[in-house]
Amino acid sequence: MPHPSPAQVVHGSAAVIGSTLLMVLLFPSAPGWAVGAMTVVALTLGVLVAVRPGLRAGARTAPAAVAEPRPAGAPKGTGRIDAERPRAVRV
Repeated sequence: MPHPSPAQVVHGSAAVIGSTLLMVLLFPSAPGWAVGAMTVVALTLGVLVAVRPGLRAGARTAPAAVAEPRPAGAPKGTGRIDAERPRAVRV
């Protein structure tokens, strides 16, 4: 699993702080067990916010395979088994 970037950590931390402040403002006289539940919910939300963009971006990091252009007079087969398979080109 890839490590989150600094921007993802900042977004996750902001989600934890913001959700905690929102829950404390909504329920100012909550009992101790409710404060513990708020803490768990806020930390879970922060982890999800920090990790989820990395999971979505990880699928897009692989380079796309692009076929190499063939010169006009070149023969079609080269005798290699994988000659017609497209190859990845680094950009």
